[in-house]
Parts: sequence; structure tokens; C-alpha cells
Amino acid sequence: MVGRSRRQLGPPRLETLEKLRSRHHGGCLACNHPMFRLEFDCDRDEGLVARFLPQEELCSYRGVIHGGVVALLFDEAMTCCLMAHGAVAVTGDLKLRYVAPVKSGELIEIRSRVARTLTPLYHVESRMCQAGATKATATGRFLQQEEGEQ
Repeated sequence: MVGRSRRQLGPPRLETLEKLRSRHHGGCLACNHPMFRLEFDCDRDEGLVARFLPQEELCSYRGVIHGGVVALLFDEAMTCCLMAHGAVAVTGDLKLRYVAPVKSGELIEIRSRVARTLTPLYHVESRMCQAGATKATATGRFLQQEEGEQ
């Protein structure tokens, strides 16, 4: 595997996330629209945690958040998890497993962590919960961006 190496990522830092988010995601719908923007805290498991209160406008069926919105929130959380570790990357693939309906008006918690690094690929895992119950899980592979591609 020419060009691949195991890159050790440092611990997630909110300062690093905000610096890279503003520098590289200025036009990102998820990061900039007030209806979608997630705010993060560092997680004890070397990842990020976001809490989000989904509104009725994001529903496909009465009281149930649209699956595309769930995917967008996962993509944002996982991309930002990488940025908090100092890596800027784009989504290569994103696999979701919907476990139970995500309800509007109830706080969502999204936990994301880097599961494996094989530069230029990062494997990230994420879980979405409401009231302690898993509603959806996601795994994704993200491709590191070179400075000129950002």
C-alpha cells in the first residue's frame, strides 16, 4: 500500500474544531444553517458529543425526523469529529442503520469517535440516542484532503 500510513491523531480539541470548521466549512449547509448546526463537547472516550433538539419542520411523518436529516446530522458530527482531531476530510461513504424513529421535540445526543486511521482514510463511528435509547448508528470512511484541495 504505497502512500498509506497509520497516522496518530491527537485528542479532540474544540479550539481545533472551530478553527478548521471556520476555515474549511464556511459554505457548509449543516455547519452554518441554524436549523442543523451542532454544538460539540469533547467526550471521555476520545470523541465528540453533540446535543440537538430537532424541530417539527424536520419531520417526514408526524413527529418523526426525516431519515435524510438523520444522515446529514451524522455526516456533520463525524466530519467535525475528525476536525477536532486536526484532520480535514470529505465523506467517502456513510452507512446508516435506523433502529427506531427519531422524534421531534426530544433531545438527541450524537456521539462520534475515530475508530481507525489508515491515512488518507479515516474510519469513524457514531451513535444517535434519545432518552438513552439508540435510535440510529452510522459508520463512515472519510478521505483526508490535501491543503490545496480544501
